[in-house]
Amino acid sequence: MKTLTKLQAFIDQAMGISLGSLAVSQREVKPHLVESDLPALIAAASLSGKEMTTRFIRMAVSNTPEYRDIASLLRRTEAYSMVSFLLQEGQGEKVEALSARYGVSAGHFRRIFRASLGSSPKSSLNDWRLAKAVLAFIERQQSITDVAMAHGYASPSHFSNEVKKTLGLSLTHLFDT
Repeated sequence: MKTLTKLQAFIDQAMGISLGSLAVSQREVKPHLVESDLPALIAAASLSGKEMTTRFIRMAVSNTPEYRDIASLLRRTEAYSMVSFLLQEGQGEKVEALSARYGVSAGHFRRIFRASLGSSPKSSLNDWRLAKAVLAFIERQQSITDVAMAHGYASPSHFSNEVKKTLGLSLTHLFDT
């Protein structure tokens, strides 16, 4: 469920959708569906995590009624709120500043995040920053220096080292495959 929640937040961000911009009909869930039904809906599909993710993406692309119901439920979870908040607000910010804007203490922010998403906010933000930087490098074909600076890395070597440490490949090897 955590994976689908994060995925939904990323889908919404990519589509330019925020909770405030959703029409009332898109925010509302059928009365018989409540947040506690979500694990059962997912389990009923009897799919592995990867298969469920693939199916969810297909449903999202097709905008099926089943997808809309699940997406609506996911959007009402704390995990979705947290991921959406971080995607919108979390670029280069310290956890203390983010937690203050979220309206809770830094310690409580970390606890909510870990309980909702299974990892720390700092590691997730670093992973997301790295993913955005690598995508920018691939898509825009900018220099390593430009991408590193645009995404908050101290230097091009810092960016390159993070890529190699996390992905196990250098930036040049990403293009060799």
